[in-house]
Amino acid sequence: MSQDMQLELVRLRRALLTMSASTEARVTEAFQALVNRDYAAADRVRTGDDEIDKMEVDIESACLRILALYQPMASDLRFVLAAMRINTAFERMADLARSVAKRSMKITEQPPFDTPEALREMTESTRKMVADTMLALSQQDIELARAVRRSDRLIDAKNRELYVWVIREIPTHVDRVQPIIDMLLAARTIERIGDTASQIAEDVMFMIGGAIVRHTPA
Repeated sequence: MSQDMQLELVRLRRALLTMSASTEARVTEAFQALVNRDYAAADRVRTGDDEIDKMEVDIESACLRILALYQPMASDLRFVLAAMRINTAFERMADLARSVAKRSMKITEQPPFDTPEALREMTESTRKMVADTMLALSQQDIELARAVRRSDRLIDAKNRELYVWVIREIPTHVDRVQPIIDMLLAARTIERIGDTASQIAEDVMFMIGGAIVRHTPA
């Protein structure tokens, strides 16, 4: 491996980990804003999208430059290909966090009501799933990546539980229909964040071991 390519790969890894940390921070703040009805925190997430967008473009450009100039092979090629997919997934996850924040702002503008426990558990489980995904990437931990894929089932279960809560609440609280629906829509977006974390974990597994595990049981 040439020294120039080695330096490019090191820079790419650093950029990917920086984007990882920024994306995780946005997800965490969006979830806290939703559960705590924090309008200011939600607004920060809503308006802070430009940084992530710039990171995505810079990382994609770096990947294409490495492919064009150095034609990496074996594990280096896997790293670059996986980095391109993970980069796109980070940007998508940040967009989903922004959607949660915007929904949270709508909920905060409505009369207050107790946040259902299923939503609290769902946000916490998804937050941990995202954190574990980022840790698996930074430490190249394939077993943790496998665990992330399995944990997606819990997020799906909590989403179904919240749906049951919505069906039960709407007939008895007709004055709260709009915020209840907003909460359900936020939960669906949170589930998509969990799905995205699972997809990133699959790409981490490919990056480390070369196996393509998409569309296979966790």
